[in-house]
Amino acid sequence: MSEKTTFKEGTFISGQKASAQVDLKALLHKQIKIDTIGLENLTINIIKYKDGKFNFDDLISEKQNTQSSEIKQEESSLIDISAKQVYTKDAVINFNDETAEMKFSINNLNIQVDNFDYNKDFSVLLSCSNKIKTSAFTLDPVLFKVEAIINLAGLDLPKAQANITDFSINYDTSSLNLTGLIADF
Repeated sequence: MSEKTTFKEGTFISGQKASAQVDLKALLHKQIKIDTIGLENLTINIIKYKDGKFNFDDLISEKQNTQSSEIKQEESSLIDISAKQVYTKDAVINFNDETAEMKFSINNLNIQVDNFDYNKDFSVLLSCSNKIKTSAFTLDPVLFKVEAIINLAGLDLPKAQANITDFSINYDTSSLNLTGLIADF
């Protein structure tokens, strides 16, 4: 996906491989059953210009923003969505904030979600390395890893919880490791 109208302006999103395996029969029963959805070598470039606008602002028109803010939320039953495997492999997210003269990149972003379901426990594994560069300092690489068991409780967020079994951040010779429960979203 290009910036604005052409790739001469830059590339907003690119990727090398996308895969999806979906049970089409389940759609007849208001269910979305996914075997696998995956993205490999995805790159997202986000720029916040000095005027405060982002490089993707043109993708969201004012008309859409106005219409969506006027839509009243109505209670509706959730479509039953389940997925055996959702993943991102070796993704990169680059963020350049021209207002703060800061660059941030997330590299080797790998996300693995197994047995996703709104009403049951599912596992999440996320790992990545980051580079942060400002006019005052540079941190490279900062390594992140998160392993968790999450239950969305049918999107009843006060009942939802995430059991973090491993949260670690490593930089140079320093390391931070945490575990715990996040509840009542």
